[in-house]
Amino acid sequence: MTTSSDPNQAVIEGFFFNLATESLERASAAMQMAKSYRLLKRQVLEGLDLGAQFPQARKLGPEETISVIDEAIEAFETDEKRAWQLLPDHLAQKGRWQVLRKTHPFEHMARVQATYHFVGSQAALKVQVTTAGERIDVRMLPTRQRQATSQTMAELAKSITFARLTSSVAL
Repeated sequence: MTTSSDPNQAVIEGFFFNLATESLERASAAMQMAKSYRLLKRQVLEGLDLGAQFPQARKLGPEETISVIDEAIEAFETDEKRAWQLLPDHLAQKGRWQVLRKTHPFEHMARVQATYHFVGSQAALKVQVTTAGERIDVRMLPTRQRQATSQTMAELAKSITFARLTSSVAL
């Protein structure tokens, strides 16, 4: 996140930084839960009795327990992929939010490049959020029209303020 003397830019960058932070926290929590269930599945496959820890597992038997565990893993993997869908409806209606995830075999978390395209009354503005691990970079990619860009940033900052006031997610 860059430091700027423009208060509108600070509002915009701060909002998208907070959105990325919350998304990373949700993705990480979902990944940890999926990992825990994979470990549990391995224990069941190795023939360990989970009945002491999970009395329900003894009642279900190994096949049904594995089936339940597989469903849980799938649900948490879906939650990890959806972690970036936190954009408030108000902003989703005013612009386009695009999220690209790229997984690397030796990295714990997927790298994300999320872009918000906002078209104001005088110019277009693009906010790009890039992550690598827990590192977050927020950049504003304005048009060449400096004065129009200032007006567009003011419009977007106003929309963000409204979205913060009406959103159920604290960003």
